[in-house]
Amino acid sequence: MLDPALLFLIRLRWRAMLRKTVRGVKSKRGGAMFVLGLLLIVLWMAPAIIMAARGDKGDVDQFRSFVPLGMLAMCMLSLMTSAGERAIYFSPGEVEFLFPGPFGRREILAYKLLGTILNVTIGALFFSIIALRYTEMWIAAYIGVVLSLVFIQYLTMAALIIGESFSERAYTKWRKVVVYAIGAVVAVAAGRIMAARGEARTGNFVELLRESPWLSYVLLPFEPFARVITSATAIELAQWTTICIAVNAALFALIVLFDAEYRETAIRVSQRVYGRMQRAQRTGMGQVSVSSGGRSVPHLPWLGGAGPIVWRQSTNLLRNGRSILFMMILLSVAIGVPAMRGAEEHKNTLTLSITLFAWLTFLLSMMVRFDFRTDIEQMDWLKGLPIPPMALASGQLAVPVILCTIMQTLLAAIAAYFMRNPILVPIAFAFGLPTNLMLFGIENTLFLMMPTRTSTFSPGDFQIFGRQLLFMIVKGFVVSLAWGLAILIGAAVSYTADGNRIAGAAIAWVVLMGMALSTVPCVAWAFRRHDISIDSPA
Repeated sequence: MLDPALLFLIRLRWRAMLRKTVRGVKSKRGGAMFVLGLLLIVLWMAPAIIMAARGDKGDVDQFRSFVPLGMLAMCMLSLMTSAGERAIYFSPGEVEFLFPGPFGRREILAYKLLGTILNVTIGALFFSIIALRYTEMWIAAYIGVVLSLVFIQYLTMAALIIGESFSERAYTKWRKVVVYAIGAVVAVAAGRIMAARGEARTGNFVELLRESPWLSYVLLPFEPFARVITSATAIELAQWTTICIAVNAALFALIVLFDAEYRETAIRVSQRVYGRMQRAQRTGMGQVSVSSGGRSVPHLPWLGGAGPIVWRQSTNLLRNGRSILFMMILLSVAIGVPAMRGAEEHKNTLTLSITLFAWLTFLLSMMVRFDFRTDIEQMDWLKGLPIPPMALASGQLAVPVILCTIMQTLLAAIAAYFMRNPILVPIAFAFGLPTNLMLFGIENTLFLMMPTRTSTFSPGDFQIFGRQLLFMIVKGFVVSLAWGLAILIGAAVSYTADGNRIAGAAIAWVVLMGMALSTVPCVAWAFRRHDISIDSPA
């Protein structure tokens, strides 16, 4: 039986989360962000609800085949990165007051597991609604998603506790060996299917991947959860739910059996996670990156004051950006190559290239944060530097703009390889540069006007969603307007120059770059008006 004090603490945590949300809504800005956040959630879920209400069902069998693969990917991501350590994370206050308190090991463990389940119920609500098209009963989808997320949490926690029983170095090697072995199995299975190109054209790739004998044994523990989500009858739901509960109970028993050093393990993991959270507020990358020591780039010229800022952010990227660089390259290659290969067969490579280019551009503008968003804790220091705001804004924007342009050029090189058209590479570089400058200029301007910390999100915090929706709307509108104006002027110049496309493209680039450069004064203006005593987030 869980101690009543721990149950009371769980209630207080949820009340605090609700109080934080309500307190933010009371202000005009917070209320507007809350409404926009709700709007984003509604827009996200409305298509699934409407199509499900009309009876427009998707391919249930294909969805059932995809669920185990998705769960396997989430488990691998948790084991491979530091994200999985959240399963065993305790805040500094919990470590200080709970561990020395009059609570047993299993009581603290049950407190953590119960809190995990309560948090999962909110996320499961959204995912179950999104999956309505591919399920027969909403309650089955909700129960299945809850059990699936709990399984992933328990599996990650069990791996952490067992792994931390060894030395940290041995655990890291063990974790990488397991993840790489599973990744190798998936790669071998996918390679066999890609080799059988005729078979891959006639069948569904996911189903063919699932039928691989190499992968079927790996996916076996995830099968019952897919069956729960796609259950068509109450009897089928009850049967598979019982099996899933038994699997989760077995994982829970495994965690309890290995909880002898649980508190020591939790303290070590919590110290690492809290350190990353602190670095996240300074670098934007603390939750996924591992510091590379004292490496730094060579010192740059003064450049009116922009040089030292560029050097600082470049050093920050070198020391804390290995994970984000790996993720960006993986996204470009893992998504670009299969997509281009499939597009090559259907003769729509150019359309897909433009779509991927636009998608990657907007994604990178949110992921790459080596600018003012990483310096929210150093705003007083930046305000005191003897550097003009224009130079400081230029230095803050340089690193993310150049980095994203390089990633886009890599994606363009992949498309050029499949299209056998190398001219795409310089075109992507030329037009990606002003587009990225515009996106990061808008992002930083809005951030300085409505700043927030990286690690302040909590379940049900719709203001964060509203803020992201507002940023996306403004960026999409401004970039679309700029591109539309550039294309219109470029087409007019090309027409008057007897169809000279090079002249039209050059003028279009000049217009686009001019509008991109105009965002730099906006960032400088937002930095000047930023009042540390008022605008700094709590």
